[in-house]
Amino acid sequence: MPAPIPTKKANGGGMKAYYQAKIEAAELTINQKTQNLQRLEAQRNALNARGTSLVYYRD
Repeated sequence: MPAPIPTKKANGGGMKAYYQAKIEAAELTINQKTQNLQRLEAQRNALNARGTSLVYYRD
């Protein structure tokens, strides 16, 4: 009795899982970088707001 020949469906399952994991990892990285960007923008805005109320005098 010959061995069953793997079909596209059987091989595609592994590929699909592989690429799904890669996509999820990329989405996680995007979310982390987006949150970091928002944090840095808020920090910049706070520093800019604090800096506008200061008066600088030169001697």
